[in-house]
Amino acid sequence: MMTDYSKIADSVIKDWELITFNHKNQSLKIVIGTIVEEYKDRDFDADFWVCSTQIIQEDWEAQVVHTRNTRYLLLGKGESHTTSELNIIPLLRSGLDFRQAMGIVKNDTPS
Repeated sequence: MMTDYSKIADSVIKDWELITFNHKNQSLKIVIGTIVEEYKDRDFDADFWVCSTQIIQEDWEAQVVHTRNTRYLLLGKGESHTTSELNIIPLLRSGLDFRQAMGIVKNDTPS
């Protein structure tokens, strides 16, 4: 039986990656991962790939991050990455992970 996390999260995700974008003296964070459980009335099934909007609050003791509209519970140990490559965001939204997206961007960059 799956634990009910609905009191603390709207979505539970696994295999998550926290990505920090540093660009022009500003920082933006998002999270990507695979949905385990979805408590909001959205058409996201288990194993659906999700890419959040900007994270506005973090509670690392509870492993919960908040965007403007969603609270994500991050299951297990994830990965953290930092980049200035904002152009990977559409690639992340299409379902690529950080390493895959960065590989594409680096291969498209003129030498």
